[in-house]
Amino acid sequence: MSENGARETSLAQVGRGEPERRLVLVGGTEATPSLGRHLLVCLDRSAAAEVCIAHARALAQAFGSRLTLLHVLPSSAQLGRHPVRSDALDWALERRDAEAYLRNVCADLGLDADVRIEVTQGPPAERIAAAAHLLDADLVVLASHGEPFAEVGHVGATVHRVLASTRTSMFVARPGSTATTSPRRIVVPLDGSPRTESALPVVAALATAHDAEVLLVHVVAEPTATALLQSAEDLELARAIADRTAVTAERYLARLRERRLHELRAVRTSVVRHPDVAQALLESCANADLLVLTAHGASCSAQRSLGGIASHLLEQARVPTLVLQDVRTSTTSSSRPPPPAPHRFHSGVRPAEGGR
Repeated sequence: MSENGARETSLAQVGRGEPERRLVLVGGTEATPSLGRHLLVCLDRSAAAEVCIAHARALAQAFGSRLTLLHVLPSSAQLGRHPVRSDALDWALERRDAEAYLRNVCADLGLDADVRIEVTQGPPAERIAAAAHLLDADLVVLASHGEPFAEVGHVGATVHRVLASTRTSMFVARPGSTATTSPRRIVVPLDGSPRTESALPVVAALATAHDAEVLLVHVVAEPTATALLQSAEDLELARAIADRTAVTAERYLARLRERRLHELRAVRTSVVRHPDVAQALLESCANADLLVLTAHGASCSAQRSLGGIASHLLEQARVPTLVLQDVRTSTTSSSRPPPPAPHRFHSGVRPAEGGR
């Protein structure tokens, strides 16, 4: 039995006979996916990525999680090196430096839990997704971008590629953000679907751990005149429907507060009328410390890794963002060709003080 339970596979075996991952929608009688048992924290040794460390500590304390710290070394091809002459020696030296860095991070975390370190090599997004699968991580923690980085509020290519290749929930830290790592105000967009409601147990756990205020937000699209909606009669009818929807939304959010979040100290609700739903949600989280949303909404196909609203918020929000996968995976046998295995893999474990 390995540290990860029944899984004895090394990362070098990922993709060799890997089972097919079939999507199962969350909602109705399906259980909400668990979160926080195992956090995979991605660090590239940049100052931008180190913002993840404090967030990982706060998440681990909230959920009682175990952590794996992951560093991905670039391959020789990525660095333009000769694949034979430099590969083995460079790998050994760079691995040693990366391990020393991760062990120092372990010491700085100061958590009463075991923290595992992993060093691998290859394309970052591919290796992160492979590690998340192999280690059965239920949350990947990474920075929105490395260095040099764009202005706060945008995410780099690695985040998009990881989202596209894995159905693991993701916490995106924002280098340069003024939000506190112990959130005091959590914003939760809801569209009335079971998918978005599946975020509420996680929100409740975070709010309880940090004594945070929760803001539940629903946006009603404000009708605007177009070539298809231009007569006064049609506009009046559309606005009457929006009025009724807003009243229903107020009742809906109040019901969620009373039935699902009644044990929390402070839960507020907000129904916003705006012609641009995504922009209204962005404005709602302007003063938040954390945005929690599901990857899909009521109208988004679960075959997509991320819905349109979620994608826009992830790209444009200026606060740390927790994207919860509202689909879970089951495994069946498959004869599909496997993805390429990583170049090499090394792991180590740092026991906590007084631990096993």
